Amino acid sequence: MQQDGYVRSYTKNDFYTGNQVATKLWVGDYATEDTFEGFAQKAEGIERIGVLRADVDNLGTTFVYGFQRPDGSHKYVTLSRTATLSRQLSLFFKCYINSLLREGEAGIFAGKGKRNAAIVYSGGDDVFLVGAWNEVIAAFQELKNALARFAQGTLTISGGIGVYPEKYPLNVMAKEVERLEDAIPELDILYMTRVQKERFFNEEDYVRMKDFYILDKQKLSLAKDDMYILHPLPRVNEISVEVDSDPRAAYFKQAQYGVYVRMALILTLLEVELPC
Repeated sequence: MQQDGYVRSYTKNDFYTGNQVATKLWVGDYATEDTFEGFAQKAEGIERIGVLRADVDNLGTTFVYGFQRPDGSHKYVTLSRTATLSRQLSLFFKCYINSLLREGEAGIFAGKGKRNAAIVYSGGDDVFLVGAWNEVIAAFQELKNALARFAQGTLTISGGIGVYPEKYPLNVMAKEVERLEDAIPELDILYMTRVQKERFFNEEDYVRMKDFYILDKQKLSLAKDDMYILHPLPRVNEISVEVDSDPRAAYFKQAQYGVYVRMALILTLLEVELPC
């Protein structure tokens, strides 16, 4: 009978060595609950779950042109640098994300500590996360900040978040959130409104949601060149002032033209005729 011998060893999410150096497998496997009901019950306020699907912006362009110097030099465009970037991004989304979720920071949506969430998939440059709705929003904010630090401000991540009842089918949630993620590049008109404080039942819920979506240059970079941005005005902070100079920002003209329309309506109601 042939004696069994050592072939190879593997480790998951840790550094171990065996008879020879172990093959290390990095897996985004963080989870605090195994049912949607459990996540919904731990959510703040309304009992709902949140679903996040996100990926790194313009990663293909980064791999093609990311190491090119401003003067056009290709000195740093090497296979080794490209492979290192790919490897480090993979480690970020397969390994480091576990630590981010275990050591959440205190913020508007959730307190400090473990995030009540579970990774469905994380790897490459993609992440698919479910959990208590407020914890998912908090986790995405922390993920964006962590990636900015990791890449020294050279990479950004965009995603879609949906809030659903616990019985909603996961496959349907995944498709709907994917559409949210892809919405901006397909829009011809983006109509923004403020988060209306007077519609909330308490100050706490308003504070949680008021900064949920802010349109800035980073998000606008995903939109069409001929898209129009509209807003009834006045705004609070839902459109960053840096967007005002963008040629797609049409909300000041919208307000101006609204004055003329109202004038015409008043004259019509009063049956006043003006010379052309």
